[in-house]
Amino acid sequence: MSFNYKISIVMPVFNASKDLSFALDSILNQTMNLSDIEVIMVDDYSTDNSLSIIKEYCRVYSNFKVIELKENIGAAYGPRNIGLKHVTGEYVMFLDSDDRFHEKACETLYNTANSNDVDIAFARYRRIYPEEKLILKSYSPYTDNINEYEDDLVDGVNLTGIIGFFWRHFFSRLIYGKLKNLNSDKIFIKNIKNHPELFKILPSIWTKIYRTSFIRKNNLEFPPFISGEDLNFVVKSFFLTDSIVFLNETIIHDYYMRNTDNDKSITKNINYSLVYDSLDSYYHCNEICRDFKFSKSNVILNPFLLNWISLYKQSDLSKSEKKELYKIVNNMSKFYKNGFISRCLIFFIKLLLKT
Repeated sequence: MSFNYKISIVMPVFNASKDLSFALDSILNQTMNLSDIEVIMVDDYSTDNSLSIIKEYCRVYSNFKVIELKENIGAAYGPRNIGLKHVTGEYVMFLDSDDRFHEKACETLYNTANSNDVDIAFARYRRIYPEEKLILKSYSPYTDNINEYEDDLVDGVNLTGIIGFFWRHFFSRLIYGKLKNLNSDKIFIKNIKNHPELFKILPSIWTKIYRTSFIRKNNLEFPPFISGEDLNFVVKSFFLTDSIVFLNETIIHDYYMRNTDNDKSITKNINYSLVYDSLDSYYHCNEICRDFKFSKSNVILNPFLLNWISLYKQSDLSKSEKKELYKIVNNMSKFYKNGFISRCLIFFIKLLLKT
């Protein structure tokens, strides 16, 4: 199989004119030679001037390409899957239109994956909240004590009120446990089941590089969820390969989350579709774990279920909508029994949906 580029970067775009140039400029500023990078932007029928911005970059840079969708899919999974079909790079990376790569992201991940001949390489990131002047590093089970993090923010997840209280004083200690031994800053994984602690790190699709042939051989796609599609993609990909490298470094990726009143991101507008899809995606992830005979899905999903409770508490749903959610939780509860915390979370969610 011949490739035109070392890396293809797939970027879904929808009404992202405010941040799009910052994201694209972070690609231009990479230490890797720009001629080795292909950028595939998939516009999900934007109604602002995102497409005009994209076309200007394509006019100036021949390795920047655009795919214009004629109708809106409504979530990142669709544009990402379409972009994957058009990549011509040896490896694939993902960048969202409101994120920015660290200048060494492409070079570091590519050199790590290529020199070690692995299907997947990934590292840590810093999450930056410019409005709050707050910088958080991503969690690592090898070097970080979860209690060192901000009281109400864990990997950017806002856990305040009663949920935050139980998180700080109870759940965080039980979910994240003790630190693991680390012999080097680079960890080679042949069987992810032997390294379940890595699942405690958020999926963060934009911190990873994938061998294109690996994705195509396994027909890997993002499932059709508004939220949680990246979680399912990452978990399944980890089970499918025997060659992963994890870099326990925080310099690979800078993540910027906009915290503005006019933010129109789908995953920041809390409605029934988001609440339902998030929970359904966790159920789907649990099914993936069952398919691959991985009995510790709670390691992956307990933090997400806890965050889902916080999400649900911010929503205003009808009785019929709660009933539909209850069906998902009830089906999940039949197989999600590994651990006391897991059973408590499922029980508490059921209780919430019944009130």
